[in-house]
Amino acid sequence: MKFQAAVFAALVSALALLFVGCVPGKYVAKENEELYGTWTNDTYFEFQEIVYFANNCNWYQRVGNPAPTIEGSLEITSKWKDAEGNIWYKYVDTNVGGIWGNKGVQHVSLAKLSNDATVLELVYTLPMNEQETKVPVYPTSLDPKRYNYYGLYHRAVK
Repeated sequence: MKFQAAVFAALVSALALLFVGCVPGKYVAKENEELYGTWTNDTYFEFQEIVYFANNCNWYQRVGNPAPTIEGSLEITSKWKDAEGNIWYKYVDTNVGGIWGNKGVQHVSLAKLSNDATVLELVYTLPMNEQETKVPVYPTSLDPKRYNYYGLYHRAVK
């Protein structure tokens, strides 16, 4: 009986190692991601300026505001290029501060950078329940009619 249990445990361990080895790893952001930098839109009503850094981002209600409306941690979870050379990102940013002070709120985003990385189009959603906070549900398209939070930004030249 002990032998059978040991064989079963060894088999389960081997299958677990095999499974873990086959699962693709989580995306690890580079120091020079194309997303990083300052993005502006003078007409967008909610946030006119977004600044992305490695591991964090700041959202400003108006271009040139001295303090960010929202400060967030940034976790890029995936990145890919489409056939036209546009760069796509999925990421989660979680509010950690800012003048709104709404810490802990998550934005789950789908973003597309133009192939020359000068135009940023994005949509984001808010988790609807505790499960979606743990396992984010990303937007599936950039359709502004489907998602309440849509923005079109241009890279700021400094």
